[in-house]
Amino acid sequence: MDRPYTICHILSSLNGKISGPFMGDGGVLTAASEYGRLRQEMKGNAWLYGTTTTKEFTGHKKPELPGENSFVPPGDYVADNRSLLYYVSVDTEGEIGWKSGRFSIRGNDAHVIEILTEQTSTAYRVYLRKQKVSYILAGNEALDCKLAEEKLYRLFGIKTLIICGGGIVNWSFLQAGAVDELSLVLAPAADGETKQASVFERAVFFAKGCDGGISAERGAGAKGQRGLADLSGQKTGGVADEGRKRDLEREDSHHGGHSHSCRDRDDLAGKYNSSGNADLARTGKFR
Repeated sequence: MDRPYTICHILSSLNGKISGPFMGDGGVLTAASEYGRLRQEMKGNAWLYGTTTTKEFTGHKKPELPGENSFVPPGDYVADNRSLLYYVSVDTEGEIGWKSGRFSIRGNDAHVIEILTEQTSTAYRVYLRKQKVSYILAGNEALDCKLAEEKLYRLFGIKTLIICGGGIVNWSFLQAGAVDELSLVLAPAADGETKQASVFERAVFFAKGCDGGISAERGAGAKGQRGLADLSGQKTGGVADEGRKRDLEREDSHHGGHSHSCRDRDDLAGKYNSSGNADLARTGKFR
């Protein structure tokens, strides 16, 4: 396999929400601890996050871009390919501001890799090079998830990639056939909010081949066990630009005005240590 073994590892409410008021419920703490323990157990050498979550991690810092006449060499940029851990940020619009190419997440020092497309501005690429942030180009106009994984494997030697959300990133990689295993930790809480992000979210503009559906014909095993899940569904190529603004507004509405998010999930996972298990911690391997 010329790409990393990829695990989509998510903590959600019983009704599939990955952010929202339920994160503040006391019963979520044990589940969050289990989420963190499982992630360490997976021994991934790269953690991947979407743009919205990374903005939260970086305090919504904006990049300081150079002038419009900037020049940048074509192709990918590798600032460090020997790091023990990589923080991979999907940022096709070039919105994240980085202080440097090193980023500490939950006490783990990581080298930053940005996933861009050919449409990401030259000025932003110049900015990333100045900050010593690596980047790869994956797709012309829309994100090509498989190409991104192939480059992560070939250029950085990433063998196990853990996708940590949000919902649009989860769905994009899953629908592209770029996820090998789903690890879903269910917190013993439900959330009736309708505007919060779910485990899987579709965005028209975001990635290639993200229409259609996927179903698990055979579910995972009992509590804490790993099982096989068969996939069926039709994938269609191509992405229209229509609905781009609508999808961006929807993505923002998932997180706007609420303090509980994927970042809060990781905060809980790092803060609380517990010997207890989450109510449900199941994984399914796709084949």
